[in-house]
Amino acid sequence: MIRRPPRSTLFPSTTLFRSHSARFLSDDATYSERFAEIDRRLADLPKEQRGCRFVCVMAVADPASGETKTAEGEIRGLVADRPRGESGFGYDPIFWVPHHSATMAELPEHEKNIISHRARAAAIARQTLRELLYAHQEDDPSYARR
Repeated sequence: MIRRPPRSTLFPSTTLFRSHSARFLSDDATYSERFAEIDRRLADLPKEQRGCRFVCVMAVADPASGETKTAEGEIRGLVADRPRGESGFGYDPIFWVPHHSATMAELPEHEKNIISHRARAAAIARQTLRELLYAHQEDDPSYARR
């Protein structure tokens, strides 16, 4: 059985809470409400202890064998003290990326598409697909043309 992981998850590295993004507070909570609650819970922590990460897991199944491989991408950052930026979605406005001195919502789309957890998982999944194609081409040279 394949268990579907959450699409994207914000994990502060404190023990205060662990949030599966779509379920934090409630399904009908706004992001403004979620941001306010996160800030309230982290208010007494120094900036360096407000660590978080976005995680994306993609699955690739071999149609011939049924074997499934997963590709995990992650980006680590800090929970910003306030939302910043207009691009992106979800928790991007409060996800501070120290190496870029910006939140994910402040980064240009082309830059975000290189460093994001989804991009990292996709790069690993792409390599897995290449390996599968190569393995099947060795068994059957006409495989790629199907």
